[in-house]
Amino acid sequence: MPTIVFYVCIIILAVLNYGISELFSKSKIRMYFVNKKSRIVLVRDRFHQQTFLSIFFEIISYFVLLVPLVNRNCGADTEQYYIIYRFGDRALEPLFIGFLDLLKRFVDNPKTGIGLVGAVSLLIVFCAFHILRDYYSTTLCLLAYCTGLYFYLYNYVRMMFAASIIILAYTFILKGNKIVSLICMAFAIGFHKSAVVVLLAYLIYFLFQNHKALLTIGSIACITIFLMFPNNLINMIKDERFSNQVNQHQLNSTTIGFGTILRALPMVILIFLLYRKYKDNNEYFGFIFAQIINLGFSLTGYFVPVTSRLANMYFVYHIIFFMPWLYQKEKNKNNKYIYTFLYVLYCFFSFYLLSHNFKTMKIDPYY
Repeated sequence: MPTIVFYVCIIILAVLNYGISELFSKSKIRMYFVNKKSRIVLVRDRFHQQTFLSIFFEIISYFVLLVPLVNRNCGADTEQYYIIYRFGDRALEPLFIGFLDLLKRFVDNPKTGIGLVGAVSLLIVFCAFHILRDYYSTTLCLLAYCTGLYFYLYNYVRMMFAASIIILAYTFILKGNKIVSLICMAFAIGFHKSAVVVLLAYLIYFLFQNHKALLTIGSIACITIFLMFPNNLINMIKDERFSNQVNQHQLNSTTIGFGTILRALPMVILIFLLYRKYKDNNEYFGFIFAQIINLGFSLTGYFVPVTSRLANMYFVYHIIFFMPWLYQKEKNKNNKYIYTFLYVLYCFFSFYLLSHNFKTMKIDPYY
């Protein structure tokens, strides 16, 4: 079976089981009082209560993604991580090395140990989506994750562990818990130091959240500066491997260049088409901010390839969570179906663009 067909089957089977799990959840209504502007208001809230069958199919979906992940021998960095697992590398982030040291107390085999790292990383993502299942259709979240990020797990072990924690942080942003989200982002830095850019971006966002015009202008200004003076960002890169990429102009047209525009444009159009309807909604503005930051780092990838990687793995709040949020907000059923259909097409188109990198990451062929 060709590798791409195998990967598509994994996506469909995992998302299908996850979707079935949502069908077995029970719709409930809860009522409670809240304090709004010094007034006590009775809130009537509809949510989805999880049942045994819904959790059962959710677990099946997890194992559909887990089995090929832990059994792989492919991946450009896989052998390197086996060596790190066996002999250690104190130059790497302390939490990551500490986690490996903990695993080595119970598991001596490097393949099994690195497989467990991937298993925990994937589990964090499923926990993040499970937190939102009461109110959002997280099947769409899983679809976006599978078609956009999941296959990075096969190669970028540390960075994807950090990305999983960042996705958990985004979950708390959507739930309105800013402090916990920032704590998660800070924790992610202990697994890959590049996660600091996410912490700084959202710290600024939370500080200026009530000054939307200032935040938007500032974001666009920062993007413009990066595009005008790419050497400033190059000088921030300490890793010799990334510096060599810049010097040798090893640019991938599907992750930066025209591919970046193709990947970003649908979400840009959709988010800004809904501006008049949701312009006063703080959650909606959070998606606009995420889109601007994602686009900025993607475009900077024209000059510094590693920044497009940060955009693809870290700044994905709008890609994973905007459509489930919109599906919950939208009252017109026909619009819901149209948005969902277009979103599914977008996700598989993103997967098509991503698949051009599989040979570079050495996860095609799968073995």
